[in-house]
Parts: sequence; structure tokens; C-alpha cells
Amino acid sequence: MKAEELINNLMIGDWFRGSDSTPIRITVIDSWDMVVKDQEDLRVEIGDLQPIPLTEDILKSNGFEYFDSGKGDDWKGFVECSDKGGLYSVRVLANTNGGFKCMILVEGKTGNRDEIYVTVNYVHQLQHLLRVSGLNDLADNFKIE
Repeated sequence: MKAEELINNLMIGDWFRGSDSTPIRITVIDSWDMVVKDQEDLRVEIGDLQPIPLTEDILKSNGFEYFDSGKGDDWKGFVECSDKGGLYSVRVLANTNGGFKCMILVEGKTGNRDEIYVTVNYVHQLQHLLRVSGLNDLADNFKIE
């Protein structure tokens, strides 16, 4: 992804890898100079950032647990993470052939329920979905190792 495109997709707290594959947690975004600062206050060119592929190990290290997705042999699911208010929950489904989908459940006060499916390939994409689902603590304290 080009730096000009990436700048619009960055959030404070997102995890990426730098040009030397070092994990970088973004703490400052400077769109004027096209740089970010990492957790050690080092400047990193936005063009040097590489997304971190989402893996089952990363999900497990963040407290996601296996559950039966009910989607057949091609899909296995990982824990449902609900916000404390109970309006949103997020399930991550891992395809055994590779790739992940997040299912965001929105439950209304009248008992109606909507499901939104989003394909997720990278850690920062899952962090964004967790944030918009109200799971800021999990997104902001996400572990990649």
C-alpha cells in the first residue's frame, strides 16, 4: 500500500512492522511529514510500514478461544468478544484454507439481531473493527507476540 493511501487507514495504537520487520505500535501520526512514531518515540516513514498478517496464534495470545462456528469443516471460530453493554459482539472465523472473517453482531433492545461480515487479513484491520464495535480496550492493548 502506498504511503498516501496508508495515511488514511492508520489509527493510534495500530500494529505494523517496519522495514526491518520490527513490530511497531503507532503512537503519533504526522501526515505532514508522512511519518509515524512508535512505542519508543522513533520516527518511521509511513512508506516503510508493512501490515502484520492475522494468525490464529495472534488471536489466541489476545484471549480468543476456539468455539464451534457451525459453518462446516472449512471454518473454525474464535471466541465471541462482547462489549460490557451487550449491544455489539465480535466473532472471528478462521477459514482452514487461509483467511479470516469477522462477524459483528448488533443486537437491538427489541431482540432483533443483525450480522455484518467483514474479511480481515491484517492485525490493524481487526483492531479497527474492535474499536468500532466498542471493544477499545482489547484493540488498544492488542498483543502481536
